[in-house]
Amino acid sequence: MRSPARLLAISLLLGLARLAAAACGDHPLDAAEMTAARAAGDLACPCVEYADHAAYVGCVATEAAQRTAAHVLHPQCKRALVKCAARSTCGKFGLVTCCRTTAAGVAKCRVTRDAAHCTRPRHGSACVGRTASCCDACGAGGCSSHTTTTTTTLPVSCASAAEDTFDTIQQRIFGYHGCAVSSCHGPLAQGNLDMRDGAAYGSLVGVPAVNPVAARAGKLRVAPGNAAASFLSQKLHGTLATGEGARMPYVGTSLTPA
Repeated sequence: MRSPARLLAISLLLGLARLAAAACGDHPLDAAEMTAARAAGDLACPCVEYADHAAYVGCVATEAAQRTAAHVLHPQCKRALVKCAARSTCGKFGLVTCCRTTAAGVAKCRVTRDAAHCTRPRHGSACVGRTASCCDACGAGGCSSHTTTTTTTLPVSCASAAEDTFDTIQQRIFGYHGCAVSSCHGPLAQGNLDMRDGAAYGSLVGVPAVNPVAARAGKLRVAPGNAAASFLSQKLHGTLATGEGARMPYVGTSLTPA
């Protein structure tokens, strides 16, 4: 007959084994804790401010460790949080998240060096993610549009005057290039700039640039009727003067000359 002490020891060992084997999501509070942790990570480690991927992942790892030590994030979710940062384009200028779906309907994400390399599997589909992290790219609203192994750019003459609207810019530039995600100019409004649908126009058109060099030059974020003079256009195309910051976007696909 086993002694009570021995039975207690066995029970403790089994309990520890179950804890070690638990995955993020097994605990009822995991989803809420992960949502809060990722939001805190976006604030503490703004994706757009990092030019080095390892430094970005290190920042998120520190934030995750602090939340675990404060008992507001389970250890298994700490690992998941860092994995989301590692599988992101933060600190990797020009790279994109790519959601690939097989013919059987299995979706997996990977980071590719540009949109052209986001290719579909045989009999499947692929789309460039709107988000910086692969943890979100295959979720609802995570994809910009479906793509195949080739891309076609329409000549300027093919675009009608009706398409030259702010709604088109919102969809084809801000949405497609990931400008309105939470880690950029979305809900957290990095740089006091909200580029979500319905908010972008008031944040951009006729509004003075906040960059000190651009502000001294009298530049507007968007100068109505003058794309070349618009600071936003210069940021997107990389035609910036010294001291006017870096080309945008930091994450997602870069704007083509067309």
